Amino acid sequence: MAENAIFASRYTFEPAKTSEPMVDSRCASCLYFTQGKGRLIFGNKEEVNRFTPPSIPVGSGDTLLIPNGSYYAFSAEGPVPLELSEQKIPFAVSFI
Repeated sequence: MAENAIFASRYTFEPAKTSEPMVDSRCASCLYFTQGKGRLIFGNKEEVNRFTPPSIPVGSGDTLLIPNGSYYAFSAEGPVPLELSEQKIPFAVSFI
């Protein structure tokens, strides 16, 4: 696989569901929320596994950049699923 490749994924989280924490030591992640409301849980490994982890509200239309090496997860809130796309970009490419 090319060293400077961009990887894309799409996620859907049903209401009242929370994802497992994710981390990528090589790539920064650009997140674009396409539907729903929820929370982005963000921090180091210990912080995201707390009973009440640090988080920020997110919703349709929001775009966020997660630095490589950061742990993050998603929690869907509201009556519709939380949907987002994620593009992973190697650190050396994303912060030129």
